[in-house]
Amino acid sequence: MSTAVLPSHFKFLHESDLPVIPLPERWHRGERLFQDMVQVREAMQGASAIFRPFLTDQHKDFVAELNYIFVGSLDEQGRPWVSMVTGLKGFMSSPDIKTLEIRTRITTDRQGDNDGTKVLDPILDNLLHGEAFKQGKKMWSAVALDFTNRRRNKFNGVVYPEDIMADATTGDIHLRLTVEQSMGNCPKYITIREMEPFEPLAPSSTASPQESHYGTNTDTTFQGLSDFEQGIVHRADCLFISSRYIDESLADQTSGMDCNHRGGNPGWIRVDDEGKSIVFPDYSGNRFFNTLGNIVADPRIGLLFVDFDTGDCLHVTGTAQIFVGQDSQRLYPHSQRSVQVSLEATILNRRAVPFRLVTRELSPYNPRTTALAPGTMLHDPTAQSANMATLEHITRHAPDVASFRFRTQKGITYTPGQYAVLDFGEFNTVGYRHMAADAPLSLNDDYIRTWTISSAPEKLGKKTEAFELTIKHKAGGRISTLLHEWDLLEGGGGGEGEEKRQLAVPLMSVGGEFVLPTESKKLLFISGGIGATPFIAMLRGLGRQREAEGQGKGEGYDIRWITSATVVEEALPDILKEVLEAAGLQLSVTVFLTRSPPDAASSSSVLSKLSQEITVETGRLDAGRLHNAVSDVLTRQVLLCGPDPFMEAMRRYLSELNVAPENIHSEAFNF
Repeated sequence: MSTAVLPSHFKFLHESDLPVIPLPERWHRGERLFQDMVQVREAMQGASAIFRPFLTDQHKDFVAELNYIFVGSLDEQGRPWVSMVTGLKGFMSSPDIKTLEIRTRITTDRQGDNDGTKVLDPILDNLLHGEAFKQGKKMWSAVALDFTNRRRNKFNGVVYPEDIMADATTGDIHLRLTVEQSMGNCPKYITIREMEPFEPLAPSSTASPQESHYGTNTDTTFQGLSDFEQGIVHRADCLFISSRYIDESLADQTSGMDCNHRGGNPGWIRVDDEGKSIVFPDYSGNRFFNTLGNIVADPRIGLLFVDFDTGDCLHVTGTAQIFVGQDSQRLYPHSQRSVQVSLEATILNRRAVPFRLVTRELSPYNPRTTALAPGTMLHDPTAQSANMATLEHITRHAPDVASFRFRTQKGITYTPGQYAVLDFGEFNTVGYRHMAADAPLSLNDDYIRTWTISSAPEKLGKKTEAFELTIKHKAGGRISTLLHEWDLLEGGGGGEGEEKRQLAVPLMSVGGEFVLPTESKKLLFISGGIGATPFIAMLRGLGRQREAEGQGKGEGYDIRWITSATVVEEALPDILKEVLEAAGLQLSVTVFLTRSPPDAASSSSVLSKLSQEITVETGRLDAGRLHNAVSDVLTRQVLLCGPDPFMEAMRRYLSELNVAPENIHSEAFNF
């Protein structure tokens, strides 16, 4: 097994060799090295401007509503640890944009004698006695997330001695944490959980006897995780990881700690046979590589595993190595990157969480758990439950737009407007390439794709075994190219008796909240290009409802649909005609053609002839033209879908027209 973290020519640069980092470019040298290695450095230029040196109003409101936060801290040796800090709502507050205040009680050993009570969680000991820097300040990091909706924000900063008010005997703690960085994170790989009250039993703690966090013996070798501790790791669908890059010659916005969440299906984390190391894959994310960049520069990390059913917390600390490409795939098949942690010390804090978090839904973005090598295969809870979706028909609408009908192995239930998540991992044959100038993003692709379902089930609310996706071919897109070039007949001859060429992939999930609102039937749809697909599904669903419940049941719906397309074909005239005829609603469509062809009049007539309810305009949509098309926009619920720049422009126009933000609903699965 290779132990190389980076190719030999990726040498660490001395800080004096690096240019001064401008404000919008706060990546440190470890992050820059790793971004260079996986060929995303250019794409990340300027992206560090997303880090703010303060808490936004949204962040301040968010933390005040939480009962828990995950915090990274350093022990006296400078090793990171992660803690789950809990309290009643309001235990966290932000009196100003630079301060995160926490008042709570850290878990104590209430089974011991009164005079022998000790704090079990590492955070208090770390803040009181851990590694200190200039002016006696300590470093900290945190990830605040709401398991009920997958919302996640990261923070880090410093805390000064006078802002740590703690009682090591009772565990009472009052912190005034200075915030140096904050940023929002996507909801990818986060399990939905709901909190249930629980009357906790007395907690207890075991620290690895040769490496007790409260009296470190550096001369004794770590003996490995116990079977019980390994069970916590194997069952986990997430971990929390804290890392560090600290250089006091740099500004605190660049130097410091990081704490974040990693998730996957149970069984995605491997423990070696001796219980001395942990391996997990690094799934694709925002390509910032904050954690991996920290590890490149400083391999010390801390991990936290929480058993949300029992409240047990397993804290570990150690050193990490990153494996990439072929090295990673030998260690963890199908992974482009993986992390191996050599453990040095652990703390098992039993029944530490004073409530239970009940699992409701694993993330639809979790890749299927694969067999691990070397060593024993872990149980794959998804292997037998994978719902295979087989492509059975392709309908071409335009040179670069087609609908793909899939049939599922098991029935599914979905609401028009929701999306499907498909795993095309078996087509990932890229393997390791250090340089990939032709397709640099292939080095960070999990081959999982999400598209809005453009069909409606035959019977609304009932299970169906078929769904349809209308997909635009994206130049350079590996999966859209695969689908658009797929020929269901071997050889493409189309002759009688030719066998179908099967394409079957796992359907990971269907979901999403972008559906018809229930509070109003007076609606405005706004779509850009292929963003029309959820509205096609919604109108097809209303047509199904009309068929099932009888003529006239669509009464009450008043829908205006504005769709922007570059050319007539992109407006999908064949589908427009179908949904207008089937829906049987008070519905009118305005099509804006942004690219005026030489035969503009002829192109417009193609659409206008489909239905008297279609109006064609040429040129780009703006606030004035939007108001002219829908003068009563303020009385409607607005549903918005399209490319990000299009949606940003539409939100701006709607704001100019004084449309209330709460009346604007948008599709958002692009993470």
